[in-house]
Amino acid sequence: MCLIIAISQDKSLDKKIANTGFQNNPDGAGYMFVKDNKLVIRKPFFKFKQFWRAYLKDSSNTKS
Repeated sequence: MCLIIAISQDKSLDKKIANTGFQNNPDGAGYMFVKDNKLVIRKPFFKFKQFWRAYLKDSSNTKS
């Protein structure tokens, strides 16, 4: 089962919400974003700590 959490470009994903979604989906997680007009997909993540670390890195690199 997929779970999609969408956020606008000027917002950040709340860690508690992300963790709740991650814990309720045993199939792993991923995320995607647009950078330089290209869709970037990051997956799979099976541990929340790895997911969150990668998300923070990417989100800090994509902010204007």
